[in-house]
Amino acid sequence: MKTNRLFLAGVLLLLPLLCQAQSLFAKYSDMNNVSSVYISKTMIEMNPELYTKDVNIGKIAKQLELVQILSTMDNSIKREMRRDIESVVRAQKYELLMKQKGIVSRMAFYVLRKGDKVEDLIMVVDGAATLKYVRLVGNMTLKDIQNIMKSQKTSENNCISIPVDEIKKALNEISVALNEIQNTEDITELKDFKKEVERLKKEVKDGAISYISF
Repeated sequence: MKTNRLFLAGVLLLLPLLCQAQSLFAKYSDMNNVSSVYISKTMIEMNPELYTKDVNIGKIAKQLELVQILSTMDNSIKREMRRDIESVVRAQKYELLMKQKGIVSRMAFYVLRKGDKVEDLIMVVDGAATLKYVRLVGNMTLKDIQNIMKSQKTSENNCISIPVDEIKKALNEISVALNEIQNTEDITELKDFKKEVERLKKEVKDGAISYISF
């Protein structure tokens, strides 16, 4: 009886947190210009090797209770969704596990932990075209999260990559071409582009950029 009371108390404490994150999915899942995926525990049990293009959950399927995925290419929706995700993360005191910024995209992992277990993971991938929100709820270990992060990094980089030497060469050629154009200072777009090229050249020189992926 005492164990049941403790379990019930724990559920009641977690309920407001779960409801807020759930409401974010409910808000956007049926919205126009938003694609959504909801995978229940039953579905995960039926297909433990389940794989989506957004996240590979096969290795940790037994530990999961649900999976929610939202993605959109609509700029106005992206702005609103970013604000809502930030609000949920801040209100529920998610811990920032990792943040990674590239040339055209950024990625962040947020977790809610209980002891050495992760009960809730939110992954946000904010690309040049698409904003993607992935939420996993279950009873995961940090090792499980590490595996997800590795697989996500691999899938995100499963594309054309340009090594640093090629980047340097390309940026130098662009600089030379821009310098040969007369009156670039009088053309706002070229002036801004020239500044961006110089910024990228500095980042490459400082080692902040090791490759560019598309």
